[in-house]
Amino acid sequence: MAPDARQFVALLQDMEADISIDQELSMRWRDALDSCKSRLAEEDRKIAESIISLEAVLQDLDERQKVLDNTWMGRTRIQLIPFLKCLQTFTAVLVVTMLPHSIETSLAWGLVSIVLRLGLSTEQRSRKLFETLDSIRKTLRKVHRYVVTDLSNNEEVKEALIDLGVRLLEFLVKFIKELRKHPLEKIMDTALWKDISVSLKATLEDIEEYYETIRDLAESNSPTRALTLQQKEPSLSYPILALPVPSNPLFFGREDILERIHNHLNPTTRQHKLPCFTIYGMGGVGKTQVATTYAYRYCGVDDSSTYDLVLWIASETRSSLEQSFYNIASALKLPDVSKQTDPTTVVDAVQTWLKETDKRWLLIYDNAEKWSDLFSEFWPKAGAVGAAIVTSRDFNLANRPASAGEELRTFNQEESWEFAESILTEWDSGAEDERSALKELLSSLDGLPLAIHQIISLINAEGSSLTGFVDVYKDHTEEYHKHKVEDHEAFYSHSLETVWRFAINKASQSADSQLFLGAISMLSPDSIPEKLFYARKDLDLPESSLFFRDVMHVRKLTKTLRSQGLIRVSRSNIRIHRLLQSAFLQRLDNQVRNDILTVTATLLNDIFPKTHLGDPLHDRWEICSTYILHVQSLAKRWLAAAKKHQAQHASSDFLELLSNAARYLREIGSYNGALELVDIGLTLSGGDHEIRIANLVNIGGIASERLLQLDQARKYYERALEIRARILGDGHQETCGMKQNLACVTAGEGQYGLALQLFEAAEKGITMSTPQEKRLATHRFAANYGRCLIRLGEFEKARENLVRGREILDSGKDVPIYRRSLEYCFGNLNLAEKRLDDAKVNYQTCLTAFPDHILGKNQRVLSCGCHYKLARIAMEQGDFDSARDHIDEALALAQRNDSQGYIGRILLLKRSFIQAYDHGESGSEDAIRELSMRIEAIRLDLESLLVEYNLEKLFAGRETQQNPDKLFEFFITWQTR
Repeated sequence: MAPDARQFVALLQDMEADISIDQELSMRWRDALDSCKSRLAEEDRKIAESIISLEAVLQDLDERQKVLDNTWMGRTRIQLIPFLKCLQTFTAVLVVTMLPHSIETSLAWGLVSIVLRLGLSTEQRSRKLFETLDSIRKTLRKVHRYVVTDLSNNEEVKEALIDLGVRLLEFLVKFIKELRKHPLEKIMDTALWKDISVSLKATLEDIEEYYETIRDLAESNSPTRALTLQQKEPSLSYPILALPVPSNPLFFGREDILERIHNHLNPTTRQHKLPCFTIYGMGGVGKTQVATTYAYRYCGVDDSSTYDLVLWIASETRSSLEQSFYNIASALKLPDVSKQTDPTTVVDAVQTWLKETDKRWLLIYDNAEKWSDLFSEFWPKAGAVGAAIVTSRDFNLANRPASAGEELRTFNQEESWEFAESILTEWDSGAEDERSALKELLSSLDGLPLAIHQIISLINAEGSSLTGFVDVYKDHTEEYHKHKVEDHEAFYSHSLETVWRFAINKASQSADSQLFLGAISMLSPDSIPEKLFYARKDLDLPESSLFFRDVMHVRKLTKTLRSQGLIRVSRSNIRIHRLLQSAFLQRLDNQVRNDILTVTATLLNDIFPKTHLGDPLHDRWEICSTYILHVQSLAKRWLAAAKKHQAQHASSDFLELLSNAARYLREIGSYNGALELVDIGLTLSGGDHEIRIANLVNIGGIASERLLQLDQARKYYERALEIRARILGDGHQETCGMKQNLACVTAGEGQYGLALQLFEAAEKGITMSTPQEKRLATHRFAANYGRCLIRLGEFEKARENLVRGREILDSGKDVPIYRRSLEYCFGNLNLAEKRLDDAKVNYQTCLTAFPDHILGKNQRVLSCGCHYKLARIAMEQGDFDSARDHIDEALALAQRNDSQGYIGRILLLKRSFIQAYDHGESGSEDAIRELSMRIEAIRLDLESLLVEYNLEKLFAGRETQQNPDKLFEFFITWQTR
């Protein structure tokens, strides 16, 4: 058979396979519909078949409200709208994905209607119903991000979506049967909701798995890559051990589990692309030590069964995960990645490297709390070939994501003896009383390696005999158990807590040592820079904390705590066990705790970069990233103490620290992280330090505005404006800056004429500022005037202001982010005036004339806008190939940034492109139909957000349906439209 003929036959076979798969999935869906109907009672089946749309569900709700004549049902109806809109989007997505095959989704509406009839019978039951459905909504929304992209032809995506839809229908049927089984007059609702909660949890877990499948497929097929290894990979020297924990020469035992881990992960014999082993167990049992020992043992040995590199990922929080990926990028010397690169770009770059490299790598995810969206975001992408170890207290992680796992147990009596004997530096092993004392001591430590190491470190540090030490320790233990605290942590034993309290009491005999250990305990437990505690000579500190100005004294305290086994020091960084931190903080009296909180805040605030009049922190991101974890840890510990009435109101230093840290998080795109710090600061402020509060709520307003929570942003800005006007005066630059922010919210709502008036009033009001302080503020006003005037069609005035903005930037130190945004404004102006070649130059300059770290997450939407506008220009100029390329680039960027607004606009443009230039070609009508349905799915999704954000008042009647581009534009930050 000729080659062409063979290719043709293979093509036909592939098409037949695709048709067969689609038919199988369609049949699976029909079988699920029939099964669900068969499980319903006759009455419910009739209802389910009669209510077949969202409109019918809402009409049924209205009629029932009239019959019941109550007010709470009307409120609940409003709360249900986001779920109903989300379900409408999902059903639309399901239909789009299965094209060209047709599937019926109306049963979902019938089932939901029955659930609402039964669940809204009382106000209490309606609240529980809303919570249940809202949990489903939040999970479904994550799915929508990916399935409106170009994956609808992927059979795995289709299968995941069909299975997800079937699982959802099954849950609704289960929900109905439980509601029918438990009528209100016969049984309390407690039993009902207990059964529903179990079923809901299982359903959400299944939906999460389907979502992860879709996400991995989407990201592994993304047309935009973080880097191309063949072109850009730097020369690296292997092996690479990027671990913050040094090799432990005192590591003892555990050979059996080390062997089992290696048998499962060994690169030469593994049976999975990404085998994972979870080491789980109680705190203090040595999980992290086993993982690091495995890493040091099997990385670097000249043997084909070892690793070329081992990379460490601290997994407690989003910030710790992001910081770990920065460290990995640095160890890999990834091009164009630095501390000034936004976290999303860094994670993308590392994950791409892991997927494309042929090196044998091992990831260690240390101290993972549980499998969640947060954790899965930082997991290697589909197709990556390597290995992973997870350490956790949660045994569930041995099942997911791990392919194997094992509980790490305590030492037995013999192992405990051998371990203690191996680390005792001086003792008379032949003396019977010494051996008896060691045996008695070990019997009280439950075989916990950390407890044994801690107590032997104290004995070695003191140089005392075991017999004498045990007598003192026994007295302490008896006294401790008389006054044992009730909030003992369940995940480590009382024996370990007893050891630590003994060690802490020893350390606390010195007030300086107690304060120093307290400051360490307030921070994130890993990578605490020693230099944080070397205070400036003129730093304003309380009398009790002045010793921090004496570097030699601080070093002496560090050495003492290290010798006692309370901390470890490596490469000028301090590390402390997180459980020791918890034990130390529990024993403090309120006065000492407040002293520690205050001095820790002062030290951190002194070293953390500060903004001035809204200037970016961008060029100091590296310092910010070093300390942000410690700021977040201090904030959470202060809040926890305050809730127990153990801490005073926040100090001025602490509020200033939170404000600048929140500013940094906002700049790198971590808006929710910024809002968390704002909320903590407002909770702890107690109304004191009002200017600090105004700074905090201003950051809260900016973060809320970026999240398109415009009502909340307005409230934040108005509060900050009131404070600044009252204290600083109406003409102060910071007061007028708040007026400018309020004008931005108005512009974000599309009210450009009113926004222009507000901008003008804000600038005219400035009477109190130096020329240098006023320079960048004046530039921002000029740029905002230009943006508004372009939208109002006043192009001449717009150009005057943009030129003025450029001259201001030229007159002093440049700010690349501002200059790039201004270039984009010029592009929009030239495009509006039909100066297409000039606009093309502006947009190309935005894309090519700035370093990669400027093109990070906050600027990626601007890059998306450039490609979108360049595609429009190319279409007008008849450059079809260029238009197609820019549409693809824009869509890839919008998907990476999860900009549903831009995705919608780009799909509209793509549909216009096909209608204009591909019309009549084979498959074009199907492509147009599919695009139209995907556009509709996005429109429905964003409509549900309008309801959720209480913004539907900005759109009249059916305006979003008649003009979806207006809705899509609204969900794009106004400066990047």
